[in-house]
Amino acid sequence: VGTPKQDFKMVFDTGSPWLWVYSSTTPATLRGSYHIYNLSASSTSREVTRAEAPYHIFNASYVSGSASGVVYRDIFSFDGVEVAQASIGCATTVSDSLSRVNIDGLFGISMDSNPRTSLLNTFNQSGVGAFAVNYQRSGNATIKFGPLASITSGKSINYTTASSKGWYKDYSLWNVQLNQWSAGISHQAASLSVIINTGSSNINLPNDVVDRYYSLVPRTMGGQAGWILFPCNSSQLPEFKMGFVGGATATIPGKAMNWTLGSGDLINGTRWCKGSLQYANWGPSVSRSQYHMQTSGIHLPVG
Repeated sequence: VGTPKQDFKMVFDTGSPWLWVYSSTTPATLRGSYHIYNLSASSTSREVTRAEAPYHIFNASYVSGSASGVVYRDIFSFDGVEVAQASIGCATTVSDSLSRVNIDGLFGISMDSNPRTSLLNTFNQSGVGAFAVNYQRSGNATIKFGPLASITSGKSINYTTASSKGWYKDYSLWNVQLNQWSAGISHQAASLSVIINTGSSNINLPNDVVDRYYSLVPRTMGGQAGWILFPCNSSQLPEFKMGFVGGATATIPGKAMNWTLGSGDLINGTRWCKGSLQYANWGPSVSRSQYHMQTSGIHLPVG
């Protein structure tokens, strides 16, 4: 961000619209050890004025907390793509729970066509036809932006159509239609609208789907905040397959159905792990097991 460039570690989030960072507007008590966007050090920063309301402030809410503040325009670059006048939220308040997440800010790219705030709209105008997310459990993740041909080169991609019909607060979400799923030998038809959200950490589907999946796991129990737990020493979890309108499919191997990266929670002498499948959301559990790409336009394919 800025001139000269200032680097930030951010969550790439298709489930929200705002690009925001900790900055020199953030109270010192909230800054911690995060990288700070030094506004005065950037020769290209400009505060968005009240005359441009309501785009002079941002309010972002997430499951893990919230952030709000003022908005500046500045150069934003990512993976070789440069946006000259990107809207950048500069946090003045961050909730306690979100401030404990080890990130410098959040890179939101929901399916929002608002030209005043949407990075997606800017990318589309600049010839960036697609982006691809390839998360890995080992941590060797990649996120690529570029023309559709370069993103899909050398890969066999099956597509389904994404729509912006689902809305949350004042912005639209990436929605795809799930028409079947299977776990083990169980195969079920479905008609579900699900959200692609790279900022989420699990897969959320209706209760009946979740219950049927965990009926294949010998021991489970409910944990805090509604998490479904199973013994960490359980044998291989069943893989989970999803089919989408248009023929695209995604298979999540059993090892990726274990959300817990560490040793789990010790409860009455047993280590319990959290399952990746909880309640209508496609998160990194899918992206860790698939090469997943999205085109940067409305009503265009997801593969």
